[in-house]
Amino acid sequence: MGRTKGKHADGIDALASGDPAPATTMDAPVDELDVILQEIRESRLAIEQRLGSITLELSILKADLKKLMDRMKQTETSVTSILPDHKKRKNAIEHLQQPLQEII
Repeated sequence: MGRTKGKHADGIDALASGDPAPATTMDAPVDELDVILQEIRESRLAIEQRLGSITLELSILKADLKKLMDRMKQTETSVTSILPDHKKRKNAIEHLQQPLQEII
């Protein structure tokens, strides 16, 4: 049989003679692409899992921050309610100390 011309000539000649076709140069890149695609899928899955755990951590931190903000507001309210009494006591003490200082 005559030699076939073109990029698949060796494969066609081999098929015509009954020999197995030689591996084409495209087989290796296809295998490499499959490996790369699998790595991308695995990386994507790992990223999605990490993103899920980060989202969970953020929601926990958000809840903790809300609790701290509530405590801060309660403390501020307590301090604000105590402050006028403190001023009154301080004024009363100063008022009582004035005659004592005059005596001394």
